Amino acid sequence: MLKNLATCWILLTAMLFLLTPASAQGALKISAPSEAYVGDPVEITVTDLFGNPVEDVTVYVNAQEIGKTDSNGKITYTFDSEGIYILTATKLGYLPAASVSISVEAQSTTPEETQTETPVTTPEQEIEVLEGAVIPVSIVSDSVVFQFESATRQKFSVSPTAFFTDGRTNAVLIGDISDSGCYRIEGVVKGEVNVNGKNWKVISVEDYEKLSTQSVSLETLKERASDYVAKEVIVNAYLRETPFEVGYAYVPGVDVYPGSLSDDEETPLLDDVKDLLSDREVEYSDFPTLRISGPVDAYGNNYQAYWKNAYGSVKGLVLPVDFVSGILDEDVLKYLPDERYLLFVENLDIKAEKTTIKEIRENPERYYGKVVELDVTGIGVTKSAKEMLSTVFPAAAASPVDVYLVLYGFFQDVPTKETSIPAFGVSSNPNAISMEDHPDGHYRVKCRVLILKELDDNMPKEPVLIIFEAMRIDRDETPIDETGKNLLLGYVDMLKSYVLGEEHKEGEHEEKPTPTETPESTIVPTPTPTPKSEGGQTNLSSLTVDITPDKITASPGDSINLRLKVDWEPEDWKGQANVIIVLSAAGFEKKYELPGVYLENPPIENEFSYTLPDNLPPLTYKAKIIVEAGGKEAEDSVDITIPAGKTPGFEVLTAIAAVGAACLRRFRS
Repeated sequence: MLKNLATCWILLTAMLFLLTPASAQGALKISAPSEAYVGDPVEITVTDLFGNPVEDVTVYVNAQEIGKTDSNGKITYTFDSEGIYILTATKLGYLPAASVSISVEAQSTTPEETQTETPVTTPEQEIEVLEGAVIPVSIVSDSVVFQFESATRQKFSVSPTAFFTDGRTNAVLIGDISDSGCYRIEGVVKGEVNVNGKNWKVISVEDYEKLSTQSVSLETLKERASDYVAKEVIVNAYLRETPFEVGYAYVPGVDVYPGSLSDDEETPLLDDVKDLLSDREVEYSDFPTLRISGPVDAYGNNYQAYWKNAYGSVKGLVLPVDFVSGILDEDVLKYLPDERYLLFVENLDIKAEKTTIKEIRENPERYYGKVVELDVTGIGVTKSAKEMLSTVFPAAAASPVDVYLVLYGFFQDVPTKETSIPAFGVSSNPNAISMEDHPDGHYRVKCRVLILKELDDNMPKEPVLIIFEAMRIDRDETPIDETGKNLLLGYVDMLKSYVLGEEHKEGEHEEKPTPTETPESTIVPTPTPTPKSEGGQTNLSSLTVDITPDKITASPGDSINLRLKVDWEPEDWKGQANVIIVLSAAGFEKKYELPGVYLENPPIENEFSYTLPDNLPPLTYKAKIIVEAGGKEAEDSVDITIPAGKTPGFEVLTAIAAVGAACLRRFRS
């Protein structure tokens, strides 16, 4: 009975676990005007990262589907009422596009009068000249920008382009400043808005000048941070930061990198990851840092989106923590330090020695602990750290954020033992690598050289690279031979073993046998036999799967109840079943296979209660379970509909995996 309940638990939790968009191969981009009038057709264009139009993309307005793009990547839509609308777009195989807002106003009935209403400086308008730090809205999450845009649109009919602080005045800027930095700004003060309990001036920028960057030592910055508030500085120090992903529901969020500057070159990689995923307090040494960026992609942008502890020239803005808290999602405020100031990182120039894999292989002791620069090609996989670590570190499964373990086999020229090396990193990029059959491109990487056996006595005495940054130089999907592929994927398996703390048998994946080899030289896995009943019956006459109810309409935050029943005849049949779970929403489909689930003593049934996340986007989520056993196949599905409210969900689509990631493995046969 206990095993049957465990099987039901697996199926239900796995189904809910997978209600998230599939990892995409690329990313979409929406182009649309920022303003429009009621009744006028608006052209919306969707392209890929290279600007190529993408056909058959589903486009949404405030989470409601309006149609699909044509062969030119275009769709036209006419708004019938005033307001601020959010455009999003999805297509199977692509990362959802970052949302775009459009302000729709009523048609003017007195155009002549409107034309004469040019902006003028009245006695109530205040002109100010300010010097301070500027953060563009492009790197702030859409949910935060939407709150500010709603406030400034409603009061002044303008959209924000940047945030400003000089340490005393916090402001929303209206103008064409698109880069972060320290600026002298001359602008017209239009008034104030209040967002989340904080007052912000609204300044229309008339003129601006970017100011020079100052060099400062780490000691000086720690002792006299207040002297450098709102200034752009360069500090030579070790930067330790861990990027992680917040968002990627159907309105993308932001990538956040908490960290610190120090003189310490320790590399507590897994400790940092576990601290983040377990929701423990982040420990800041010396001077705290923070970096934020928009969604990462696989084509060179945000190439430093990796955990790192590297020495280099760090450029950033010294900002009050109170100001930064006003432009971050609530979910990540806990990662801000208790100190008064932090360094908002803009760029890191990592100091590295250029070399080759062959040189590292020939003299690993010379390079041990050093940061090196390499031009490489590689194959490997990207895995959710939350999913992987939850098996050995259960607290990770409940994390509202995620990071991704990137497991590589790097090589130069042709993959041989002398020209190949294992490498891994922790990234906020779910699409960092997904090519197991052939390389996905040439990279210029900066990595620290370590020896696996120094990290774990169970691992071979093998040099390994921890990736700090990886810039894709160009695409290359040239196939490699089976020997080279097996060598590289053997490295990937070895790294998985290290991360999960499992024993790895050196060389077991380096060669794959062919069916024509002799039994003495062929490694044949022993299949798990299908258990027979006492009477020897092994054939099923019927198999059924039933999920009730088949349709649920609920609001975010509601609890839903599902009942799953698996039944078959004859009753004395027992054996292995393969379970396939297919999830779809807004054009995405994700398929997950769970082989080796043991069935006995029918029927198997259980009821499961689950509370939906508070900010689940308003969509219909379809979950289908397929069970294959004894030559039979059965399936059933459930539709979970979240109706559209007044405001679409913009917060994190928190991991429904929290209830089941560990169970999926614990009960697999």
